[in-house]
Amino acid sequence: MNHFLNKCPVYAILDKETLLKHRIQLREFVLALGSAGIEIFQYRDKISDETEWTRSAEIIMQTASQSSEVIFNDNRYQAPSHKLHLGQEDGEPPANTLYFGRSTHNKEEIEKTLQESRLPDYIGFGSMFTSRIKPELQPALSKISEAVTLWNEPIVFIGGISLVTLPVLMKQIPASAQNRSYYAIISAFFTEGEKPGQIERAAARLCTIARQGG
Repeated sequence: MNHFLNKCPVYAILDKETLLKHRIQLREFVLALGSAGIEIFQYRDKISDETEWTRSAEIIMQTASQSSEVIFNDNRYQAPSHKLHLGQEDGEPPANTLYFGRSTHNKEEIEKTLQESRLPDYIGFGSMFTSRIKPELQPALSKISEAVTLWNEPIVFIGGISLVTLPVLMKQIPASAQNRSYYAIISAFFTEGEKPGQIERAAARLCTIARQGG
């Protein structure tokens, strides 16, 4: 089942360290992205303790629209939405998980994912381009056709995607997979600046480009 259907194909990653770097409050950031039409959010926080993480999770759940999909990275703490994104080493999702995604980086990891007792509802695949978040990963742009052939469900492309690289990426995706392709964005929301209005404008531009492939 495609839980992202009919939404802007931009998959917004709310990365704690990135928000601190750009001095933007979580609530303001979610509101700015929502105003631009984004309804898919993943909260990624590798540095907060459980109390701070829980407070942030509550802010996102209260701020995002009711039609939004709010996903939480890894299963260290209980996700209030019961929607998770898991890495290769995160194991199976808890039994109460409504749906989840799994990170993959190559053909072998997709094949491994296909053997899981509970298949993810979508996969993340990348890195597409050199990424500040995971600079150790080699770009996998040339592997897109292979990935969408192996995986017939929604796929979120990730890694170095920006206003400049998004059109390049979209040209590599076969037409048959365009309507199940989504694009993870982290730093590109700050292309025009760090103020909420500037973030909203950049997000709206990314949504416009991403929808052209739908």
